[in-house]
Parts: sequence; C-alpha cells; structure tokens
Amino acid sequence: MAKMKEMSVVAEEACGWPNLTRLPNGEVICVYFNAPSHGLEEGDLVCAVSDDGGLNWKARGVVAPHPEGGKDPFGDYERSLDAVGATSEELDRFYSKNYEDYLGL
Repeated sequence: MAKMKEMSVVAEEACGWPNLTRLPNGEVICVYFNAPSHGLEEGDLVCAVSDDGGLNWKARGVVAPHPEGGKDPFGDYERSLDAVGATSEELDRFYSKNYEDYLGL
C-alpha cells in the first residue's frame, strides 16, 4: 500500500481549485475560491502563503473579489499587495510571469 504524504489545510469551508506556486524565495502561494460551493454562493479568489513548504498558511488577501465586492478588482488586488509590502519589482515580476504563462511564452 502506498504511503500517504502529510497534508495541511489552507482553508476550511472553501470550495477549492487551489493553484499553488513556489516563489523564488521558497514561499508557496495558494490562490483558491473561498466559498464552500462554486456557483451557489458568492465568493472571492483569495491568497494564502506558506514559508514552511505548505505545513502552515497565512492569509494574504483577496486576489479577485466577486463583482458585488467592488467595481475595481485590479485596484483592490494591488491595494492588498500594498498591505503586505509588495515592491514594484515584485509586482512587475508577478504581472510579467502571469502574462507570459497566459501567452505560453
């Protein structure tokens, strides 16, 4: 029988579809839908970070609020990054990397 790897819980009562990314500094970022049911309840895409390989998680903020959450989702996202002290270089890397991934470069 295969041995099960150790698991940790990022969030309870969340639907999921987690997207995990390991950053160059070793942190793991998890972006996920924060409502227990997609399509049946309003929710947001939120972000959590782990600096110990995924054993423990800290909430970082809302990546994309549902439409009723605001009319400026990109502004809300950038303000959440300001709250955690993201530098302009980190923002540039984030946007550049996501754009390159989206385009398959």
